[in-house]
Amino acid sequence: MNVPSISSYVMKQILPVLSGWLMSCLVLSAKPDPNDFLKSYCTDCHGTKKQKADRRFDMLPDRITNLEHLMVYQEIVDQLNLGNMPPEGKPQPSIKERSLMVAHLTRRLATARAELQTSEGHSELRRLNSWEYQHTIGDLLGLNVAIWNPAENFPAEVNIDGFDNNGAGLITSGRLMDHYFIAAEEAIRRATQFGNRPSSRKYRQQSPFYFSGQDSKDLPKLFKVDRFRFIPEAPFTDLYGRHYRGGHIGFLPLLHEGGV
Repeated sequence: MNVPSISSYVMKQILPVLSGWLMSCLVLSAKPDPNDFLKSYCTDCHGTKKQKADRRFDMLPDRITNLEHLMVYQEIVDQLNLGNMPPEGKPQPSIKERSLMVAHLTRRLATARAELQTSEGHSELRRLNSWEYQHTIGDLLGLNVAIWNPAENFPAEVNIDGFDNNGAGLITSGRLMDHYFIAAEEAIRRATQFGNRPSSRKYRQQSPFYFSGQDSKDLPKLFKVDRFRFIPEAPFTDLYGRHYRGGHIGFLPLLHEGGV
């Protein structure tokens, strides 16, 4: 019986494992080509002959060097993630192709944002992030944005070095613009009310500072009996202080949504 040498035994055991590992490395290192992908699935509608929605993808550079190209690539990633493009009836990439392209372009966008952080002394053309937009709408229209957040359904912000308000990452994509229009319509609906102006009424109260009985029938809840009481240090010849039954001065919070 021939006894195999140790070296041949090791080679037989190691070679299959090594070849499998090398093949997996080749697969992982293979990068999808955005130009080939766009040519196969996008440039029929966004190329030389047609520029639907004023978009043209056949002249995009491999390297992103400005905000305009960054916005175009971001929009491509958004549409691929949503599955809106390519449209029905057109050749479709496989799930694997789509996933690989989204991952590749996402890495490319992250690299470009990092490179564009330095603006050579010029201010970045940036938008408000979601938090800033939420509170700006609240301040402008008098809305309670703690109850209704206009930016609730916006795409997640891109964090750069742990911050979500870096100008290089605040790109306005087509998907975000759609959310802007929806939020604006809802904000206007909540902030406006059409109809007759409520009649104004004036109230004058002398001490003690509360109403009771028939006098309090039509008053706002703020002035109802037992809401406020004065504790005078002398008879009611002068007003010295007031105190809420809970032990502090305060008014009933405004619970309406607000508006102008």
